[in-house]
Amino acid sequence: MLQKKAMISSDTAASRSDRLEARTRRWGFRRDTNVKIVTNEFGPWAPLFFYQLVAAFVSSKGNSDLWARGDGSRLMANVIITLSCFVQCSGNHPGTHILAFDLFSFIWEFYDAESPAVRQAVLVGVATCIMFVTSDDLIKVVLEKNDLPTFLMETAMDSNGDDQCKQLAVSVITRIKEISKQLACST
Repeated sequence: MLQKKAMISSDTAASRSDRLEARTRRWGFRRDTNVKIVTNEFGPWAPLFFYQLVAAFVSSKGNSDLWARGDGSRLMANVIITLSCFVQCSGNHPGTHILAFDLFSFIWEFYDAESPAVRQAVLVGVATCIMFVTSDDLIKVVLEKNDLPTFLMETAMDSNGDDQCKQLAVSVITRIKEISKQLACST
């Protein structure tokens, strides 16, 4: 019985010291041996997947059997979403901003497509590009593509539009504003 009390008191003392250390330890750090560093191994391979899919799309663009059916717009939306996933999964790899810029250049010609699925995929792609493109490239894109601010504002204000599209448009507008403010403060 006395041993049980001693074990219980030692267990509570250990948990008390852990709690006390968690509350009072400010500048030091606790070494956690279970932390694993994970590297992004997809980053170097992302351009191979990305540009192969773009090349396959460009080579099949003239195939009217493939694109004339009703599945053409759904296929186009899936291609755009897949390319966006490649860029996003590339993450912090040094070449990701180039992929993001190329993705934007590729998908922008479809922003006014008749299919809502393609327009939504373009918005997803633009939102992905905004996360990874450099500030200079973003300003260049906004200045070159005069339709971008108009498209985003119309999508954000569309009362009949999809809520997800509105949310994506608002997030892209917000990101462009943030970068514009940062550039204005730095000059």
